Amino acid sequence: MITLGRILQVVMNFQSKTFAGTYKVAAFLAFLSSLSGLVAFYLRPEVLVESLALPFSFGVVISGAMAFQAIIYPTPEVVADSDND
Repeated sequence: MITLGRILQVVMNFQSKTFAGTYKVAAFLAFLSSLSGLVAFYLRPEVLVESLALPFSFGVVISGAMAFQAIIYPTPEVVADSDND
């Protein structure tokens, strides 16, 4: 399922031009998982109404966007906190 947090994370990654919010491997696995769920849904013979797959389709789009961002954007650099003396 799509959550507002995942959508906002894609927007924030786009604005900052860095990939954050999850591990890059997790983004790829989430995309493969949502894509395989969509394919499995369409392979069932009792699927007559294609509009039922709409939530699966949105999940594939958001997961695909996260996986794409994992490829093109670098991870943010960790800055050491100078207050911990």
